[in-house]
Amino acid sequence: MVHSRLRNYILFQNLANGLVSPFISFLATIIGVPSIGVGIVSSASSFFSGVVQLPLRRIRSVESLLKSSTLLLAILWLVMALVAYGNPLLYVVTYIAITIIGGMNSFAWLIILERLSRGSRGRVLATYAFYGSIGSLAATLVTGFIVGSNYALMRYVFLVSGFLILINAVNIWALRSIDLESPSTLLGARGPLDS
Repeated sequence: MVHSRLRNYILFQNLANGLVSPFISFLATIIGVPSIGVGIVSSASSFFSGVVQLPLRRIRSVESLLKSSTLLLAILWLVMALVAYGNPLLYVVTYIAITIIGGMNSFAWLIILERLSRGSRGRVLATYAFYGSIGSLAATLVTGFIVGSNYALMRYVFLVSGFLILINAVNIWALRSIDLESPSTLLGARGPLDS
C-alpha cells in the first residue's frame, strides 16, 4: 500500500538523518576542517538545500525526483563513510553534495505530502511528522550512545545511514504517480495506487 510505503519512507529517512546530521559540524572540527569549512558545513543544510529548490518548481515528475534523489543520497552517505570521513576537503565537498541532493529530496517529499493532504492537511501532516520524529530522535540517541568519544566509529554510522537510505530507495522504487483527490489512501482505505 502506498500509505504504508510512505510512512516507512519518512520513518527510515529521518532515522538515517538522525543518525548523522546532529554531529556533522562537530565532526568537521574533530577531523581538522578549517574554520571556514566548518562554517560552510554548519550552514550548508539550510543554504544549499534551499537554493536548489527554486529551479525545481517546474519539475513534472516529483516521484522520479524522490526516487533518484533518495538513491543519490544513499550513495553520497556511503562515499562519506568509505572515502570522505577523515579527509577535511572531501568531507566538506561530500556534505555540500549531500545537502544539495537532500534539498531536491525534501522538495519532492513536500510536493507529495501536499498532494496527499488535500482535504485533510492537518491530520496528514501530523501523521507524517509523528513518524519522522520517532525515527530522528531514536537515531540521535543511539548514535550518541554507541559512538561516545570514539569518533572513528562515525564511519560505521555513516555507512548505516547510507544503507538505510538505500533500503528506502528500494522501498519507493515501484511508486507510480501520486495525485490523490482524497487522503483516504493515507488513512487506510484502498486507493488507486495501492498494490
